[in-house]
Amino acid sequence: MIEKDICKLLADLVAIPSVNPGFSDAPAEFTGEEALAEYIIRWTKTHKIHCRKICAAGSRPCVLLETGPENAPVILLSAHMDTVWTADMDSPFVLKERNGFLHGLGAVDDKGALAAALTAIKRLNGKKLNFKFQLLASCDEEYGLCGIKKVIPAESSPQLHIVSEPTALKIVTASKGSARFKVTVSGKKAHSSMPHLGENAILKATKLIEALQKYSLTLPEKRVHPLLGSESLSIGTISGGTQPSIVPDRCEFSFNYRILPGNSPENLLNDLKNLLNKTGIPFELSASFDAVPSEISAENIWVRRMCNTLKKNSFDPQLYGVPYASEASQSAKYDIPVFLLGPGDIDTAHTAGECIKSSELAKMSLILEDFLSAEDIF
Repeated sequence: MIEKDICKLLADLVAIPSVNPGFSDAPAEFTGEEALAEYIIRWTKTHKIHCRKICAAGSRPCVLLETGPENAPVILLSAHMDTVWTADMDSPFVLKERNGFLHGLGAVDDKGALAAALTAIKRLNGKKLNFKFQLLASCDEEYGLCGIKKVIPAESSPQLHIVSEPTALKIVTASKGSARFKVTVSGKKAHSSMPHLGENAILKATKLIEALQKYSLTLPEKRVHPLLGSESLSIGTISGGTQPSIVPDRCEFSFNYRILPGNSPENLLNDLKNLLNKTGIPFELSASFDAVPSEISAENIWVRRMCNTLKKNSFDPQLYGVPYASEASQSAKYDIPVFLLGPGDIDTAHTAGECIKSSELAKMSLILEDFLSAEDIF
């Protein structure tokens, strides 16, 4: 029965377009989380669950659901409403069942997790709890994380944060951080028939890119995390010049760096500056740190309890790491214990074949209910 209810709820969530507006290739009529937030608010009224709408950036909404006593310790679970546009998906807003899998935009990332969590809070609502359980339906996870940044710590400072991303119902206790860098190189214009009179900014930039690429190949030798492996660097964009007949006087390129726990943004920035300075090419370097890395100890009481819950329900109790950043970064920034757990396989996310097993949805909801119903949770 619970599986059928969650699948029906997921079909409703998928039917409401909520593509992140940060992706310019998406049709405007499919972007934004407002309609989905309003659906969730109506759903909470039907099931008599307290909620409040929190606006993050402009009109971008989050919905924070709550059950349990006021002024009690808080456990927060977050699952995001926004999706990534996938233009080649057939009927993206219609949930379709095939061979035990549910197909649709957001089915695995992250509306399946949201449907499971909504079902769990509905079943927990009205139970005698000695803590407050908060469920955050967040916005903008896929682009700028403005939703979780608005909520933590201003609206919620939990004792534990569970980020429900597709982890195949495995507990993820470590994740990499993410930083974006932009490098600008200047040159001197000249006619392409007399290139010796100019300074080609693109050629200068390629020397910097070569240095970064060589450096990236050494990263597996520098620092290795037992769950995350090594850090990584990837060149993402490059632009320069105005036309083939002019020696370009400017070139910009950007790259992404995935950071391990224990490495600081300051150390990373200094290392990269020193590396590029050795080329002798003048440059400008700017950085934005999208997400700090997160890690929670295997000995943390919440980790041990979730591992026990998974083992009791015949699921894998081992600890895992993921190379991507998530809403966990915001809690890690404020030293709030955080781990990831959710249904589905991340490998199908952001693809035309996005799908999730219907059976995993029910299992996720029951795991949450079991974990949160323990008499000694606090």
